[in-house]
Amino acid sequence: MRFLSTIFAFFVFFAGTVYAECKLQLPDSPSLANIRLGMTVDQANAALGGKPKLKSKGERRTNYFRFKQGKAKGPISGAKAFWVRFYQGRVYSVEIFYHSGYGDLEGLIETYASRNGFDVSLFETKHGYSRAKCDGFSVEADLILNPHLELIDTNVKELLDK
Repeated sequence: MRFLSTIFAFFVFFAGTVYAECKLQLPDSPSLANIRLGMTVDQANAALGGKPKLKSKGERRTNYFRFKQGKAKGPISGAKAFWVRFYQGRVYSVEIFYHSGYGDLEGLIETYASRNGFDVSLFETKHGYSRAKCDGFSVEADLILNPHLELIDTNVKELLDK
């Protein structure tokens, strides 16, 4: 009996949290700063309200913007740095570093999830990083430098990393 109690305690205390399996596919991915994966440059510019102005020429293009505190407006309000990456004219990555305002990692992912109708239980957190892995995309978050979120088309990223 003592042995069974020890095994039970191990699973309760050391097995960790059970995370939901993400069944969403790329077309169902959430947005970040109103930008969805697969958008064209015109669609992404419309989603941002035209500021900052994104460009996409050539096969690969990275747009990077840095903001002083309080200067980023609209869907990127609070941003310190903002990246939108294109491959073959379509968004494959959106990344934002915020100045502050989230307190802890759980607060950051809960805020993101609630604003985007995304299930917070899909995030797995280890060693200060949170990631929700789905079919064709992932959402990643951390507070290592500043509050940080990234939405990634994992199929394109794997292709480009080869």
